[in-house]
Amino acid sequence: YSIGCVAPILLDTTIPIIFDKKIISLEHVTISSGSNMAGVELNLDDLLKLASPTISEISRQNPIQN
Repeated sequence: YSIGCVAPILLDTTIPIIFDKKIISLEHVTISSGSNMAGVELNLDDLLKLASPTISEISRQNPIQN
């Protein structure tokens, strides 16, 4: 897979799909289309059904300041 081009759905290989819990606050999300030239917007409920992700707290609460 190309870096930044992996969509969390329809993968040839079974890999863990993990979304940050903040995604739950969104109505629509944009994911990779498999190309670095385009994305796909989906309704969050549809994406959750298609990807069956683990929802977890994976983002930093306080970003590191430079």
